[in-house]
Amino acid sequence: MDPPKSPFRFWLFVLGIFAVVRGHNIALLILAQYLTALYILAPQISSLEVLLDPQLFVLVLATALSTAAGFIINNFTIPKRIASTTPKNSSSNTSFH
Repeated sequence: MDPPKSPFRFWLFVLGIFAVVRGHNIALLILAQYLTALYILAPQISSLEVLLDPQLFVLVLATALSTAAGFIINNFTIPKRIASTTPKNSSSNTSFH
């Protein structure tokens, strides 16, 4: 894949990748993990200490990256699977008796 030549194409590329990996879902996942760490797992620790914890950051980053990878894999495999299971000569006017 060639790198984009203009700033417009670069941002279009970034937007396309964001759409493929469903960035809004990953952002919600990250938010849920941090809120869980703040309010359920460690309510006695200060919020700043929890947010800046490097182990939690690595855990959240690994979760986000593996989820994004799953979205990318699904983006390539599901259309092929749908195409292979769809009948070639299907008619919407077929009646069943």
